[in-house]
Amino acid sequence: MNKLTIFIVLGILCLNFNAKAQEPISEIKPLKIGEHLPDTLRSKIFDATNAKSERLSISLQNYKGKLILLDFWATWCTNCIAKFPTLDSLQQQYAKQLQVILVNTPFRKDTPKTIAAKLVNAPNLQSIILDDSLKAYFPYTYIPHYVWLGAKGELLALSNSDWVNPQMVKLMLAQYGRQKATDDESKN
Repeated sequence: MNKLTIFIVLGILCLNFNAKAQEPISEIKPLKIGEHLPDTLRSKIFDATNAKSERLSISLQNYKGKLILLDFWATWCTNCIAKFPTLDSLQQQYAKQLQVILVNTPFRKDTPKTIAAKLVNAPNLQSIILDDSLKAYFPYTYIPHYVWLGAKGELLALSNSDWVNPQMVKLMLAQYGRQKATDDESKN
């Protein structure tokens, strides 16, 4: 009888507390150029996969101090997939300063296995899966859609695939990359 009473009391207590796991998508305001990522987005744990079809967890917080390039893509988008080898090469070349993260669009319910199959030519990349919040923060109409985040977590630019090249990465790193973030922090 004691156990039953305890379970009932605990159940009633649970009903009195409101848990908020994440911000509802409808309440998310798109970020503007120059704005910093909110802490809820920076610390959020995203489900992800890679070319080996491994289940991974990604948090943008893990890449603080690096230039982050988010690539919104879909399994049906041939232009998106055609850019993967370039992105993979950039990730390898600038591994200490740049983090490329693919973001599979939530329009289609792809499985980690179908997503991984599209990553065969990009073994160094990982893709966030089954997430709607990033599109709310960085809305787009067309894909591929690229989001450039600075080493201090600020939104630098939104672009198309024309910007995804070694020259642009060098420029972004020179202006907003790891060295710039380190210099700014040492001044404070």
